[in-house]
Amino acid sequence: MGETMTGDEEKRNIESELEKFVRDNLETLEELIRREKESAEETFNKGKDKVRDRVDRTKQEAKSSAKQTFDAFTDPKVQGHFMNAGFEFVMGINSLIRSMPRPPFMRDEDDYRNEYEYRREYERRPPEDDDREAEQRPTPKSIKIRTPEDNGD
Repeated sequence: MGETMTGDEEKRNIESELEKFVRDNLETLEELIRREKESAEETFNKGKDKVRDRVDRTKQEAKSSAKQTFDAFTDPKVQGHFMNAGFEFVMGINSLIRSMPRPPFMRDEDDYRNEYEYRREYERRPPEDDDREAEQRPTPKSIKIRTPEDNGD
């Protein structure tokens, strides 16, 4: 009749068979492991070389793009257009300022003197009862601008 093995006996039996197989085929197993290791290293090195080539190519493309951009901005023709555009802008602002309405005292020197004298005369005269605007108008005050050198005074 057949013997029945318990779980522990089966385990020991399988372990002993595995140990026997490894002992008998140790050289073959070591050779297989060595070949797998070499194959893995070769695959790793090929991938590393591909990555290195890709990085080098990307660096070259970035340098080339940066050089083209720099050359475009420093091109004498482009600089000439930028200068002309700047001068045109300044001339446009100048024309705009000249064409804007100005207060009377800025129109010419005679107008300035007349306006100044009118204001001085207006401020000197005594306020009349009906002239409430003159009473509410603040009197001009002089402003002294202090500089760091004035702190010693």
